[in-house]
Amino acid sequence: MLMSLFSGRLIKKYSVIPILRSALILSAVGLILLGFGANMVFIIVMSIVFVTGVAIAIPSLVTLVGELGGISRGAAISIYTVVVNLGATIGPILAIQLLGTGNYIFTFSILACCLLLGLLTTFFIKRIPAVADNLVTDQEKSIAPF
Repeated sequence: MLMSLFSGRLIKKYSVIPILRSALILSAVGLILLGFGANMVFIIVMSIVFVTGVAIAIPSLVTLVGELGGISRGAAISIYTVVVNLGATIGPILAIQLLGTGNYIFTFSILACCLLLGLLTTFFIKRIPAVADNLVTDQEKSIAPF
């Protein structure tokens, strides 16, 4: 989780979308390989890989939602928080149901596919340049009565 402290620097250096994609791939790979683990050291290392990906993905998502939210970033972050909490509620239920099959490789692969689905959605994100956000703010100021 300490990696989340460095995500801001990574985002500034490489941009938010590539860092988000890399984080999702890293966490998915860690999760898939976790299912193949039989050795305790391997399981610990893959768990660290998975958590590192998640720790970088979360600040990246917050940054992206803030950027895409523009002048309504407060509302966008609130909606993002609701979606994250829904996932935090549904995730353990899904994991327990999948673990009930007794096949760990299948369970971790399905959960990794959820992450890869998130990765797929990043290719459909259309970012608006910051100039457009400033134009909207300037227009609102020019028509404000005060």
